[in-house]
Amino acid sequence: MRKVIQICANSNNAMINGESLFALCDDGSVWGLTESLDCGWVRFPDIPQDEPKQTDHLTGKQMDKKYFSVDVSDDIHIVELHETLEQAKERCLECAKYAYHYAAEMDDFSNYTEYDLPYAVYGVVLGSAKSNIRPLTEEDDEYELACYEEKDSIIEEPILVEANN
Repeated sequence: MRKVIQICANSNNAMINGESLFALCDDGSVWGLTESLDCGWVRFPDIPQDEPKQTDHLTGKQMDKKYFSVDVSDDIHIVELHETLEQAKERCLECAKYAYHYAAEMDDFSNYTEYDLPYAVYGVVLGSAKSNIRPLTEEDDEYELACYEEKDSIIEEPILVEANN
């Protein structure tokens, strides 16, 4: 259920003068109420957010998710990360059931038994590859390694990071 976390008005006597109230909710939505329009609370369009940097995935943020499952519901199997073992189990079974029902609908279980079911797995993430981001040095600049999107930093080669460290 959505909860209001902040309300503001465009003047001290907003509702008396038929002016507007605005509410910010805990889900990030913004709502407005204008008494003179008599249309109740209206949700404003989402406020554009800055795009995440392309290098965000390189910082190990996904290591907070300690479990995985493989989505076999499509031809391309995708590893998905989860915060809990229960989430990984549920997603693994959900995707396997989807692949099963698709095979039944197509009346062809050969792909299901050979290419989907063996890969419908879940488990514990033991580690991952990580690339550190560091500031450019004069030496990097000399060798023209500064041809990255961010001219003030460089992405290093990946290393392995164990989940327990």
